[in-house]
Amino acid sequence: MDYSKIKFDFKIGKIDAKDLFLQENFESLKYAAYNLMEDLEWDEMILFAGSLAKKLSEISPQDAVQKRMFLILRHWVLRLELFAFGSLKDSEKNELFKKNFIEMLTQGLDIEKAVFDYLDIYDSPTIVTRETSHLLFLLNANQELLGNGQAFSSVQFKPTVENWIKEYQTVLRPSAGMKLEPGAFHIVKFMDSNQYVKYLTSVEKSALRELLDFYNSLLNPITYVAEGEKIETPYVSVEKFELPQSMISNSSQAPIAPTPPKAPLPPRQPVVKPMQEVQRPVIIPDKPKVQTPAYTMPSRPIPPVKSAEGGSQQVGTFNRLNIQDLLKSRSQMDEGIGGLTIGGGKLADSSQHIADRKPETKTPDIDKKLEELRKKTGSKQ
Repeated sequence: MDYSKIKFDFKIGKIDAKDLFLQENFESLKYAAYNLMEDLEWDEMILFAGSLAKKLSEISPQDAVQKRMFLILRHWVLRLELFAFGSLKDSEKNELFKKNFIEMLTQGLDIEKAVFDYLDIYDSPTIVTRETSHLLFLLNANQELLGNGQAFSSVQFKPTVENWIKEYQTVLRPSAGMKLEPGAFHIVKFMDSNQYVKYLTSVEKSALRELLDFYNSLLNPITYVAEGEKIETPYVSVEKFELPQSMISNSSQAPIAPTPPKAPLPPRQPVVKPMQEVQRPVIIPDKPKVQTPAYTMPSRPIPPVKSAEGGSQQVGTFNRLNIQDLLKSRSQMDEGIGGLTIGGGKLADSSQHIADRKPETKTPDIDKKLEELRKKTGSKQ
């Protein structure tokens, strides 16, 4: 919609029929119709649609552009009337469903939604049944063609709405005393089995399906029945079933004794499930720890020390040891080393040679003992 060309003060009664195809009038017409639907102006919709339909009947499109505009404006006429269906008079409903029903289908309008949105307002099934019966009467008398008449000339069938409904009713006829509610199954069966459907184009077949679907809805409308109120449903019946005579037992046979009534069952006792014993985890105690005594280094025996008198003395404790004897024994060892001879001669300057020797890394046992004695006795020697 081109809003730049819209006349917001547009009045349909102020323009001539020949000026409907002007772009500014065309856009203004659509804008005005949409606003009427948005504001729910029911009476204004009907008056606007009637005026537009009258002006369209006075002109004929000259080219493809005008034909397109003409179809769009006709769409708005039907859309407004269908949207305001509840405010239409009976004469207006008759014209809409007897003369313009096929045009509404080809224009893609949702007829079923518009009608049943209006019928849902009423909570009385009597009013709903009256309205649907009136619409069924209009469809059964509709002489609009749904299909090309020349394609059916060879089979001598006139494809009017009335005749299509008559053909469809042959599928809805109850068989073997059974009556079923009409539904999608019947439509599929009819479209597959009817001998005249094959002469329709794909667009015409789609329109026929919508026609039959709307017809099914009118036959079986959804109604809300108040408590204690009765309503007839013609396509749902429950008939008494009787066995054929051939299956009924002869009178000569003894009648079958009736089955005695069963004794009432005792009251059901509540089932109490026994409590399951909870398995507790088994805890294995730790093994006691055995404390082992700390390892002690065994003491080595102290070797015997020669005394000054030439005898040996076992040193059991350091307090009894003669320090003077130990020092004297050490000096004797030093003198022995200094008097060594090499090759039959006395080692020259043996003391100097001893002084030049590198000290041993290991301390003799006697030095260790002296150090220990000094520590224990506090001697400064």
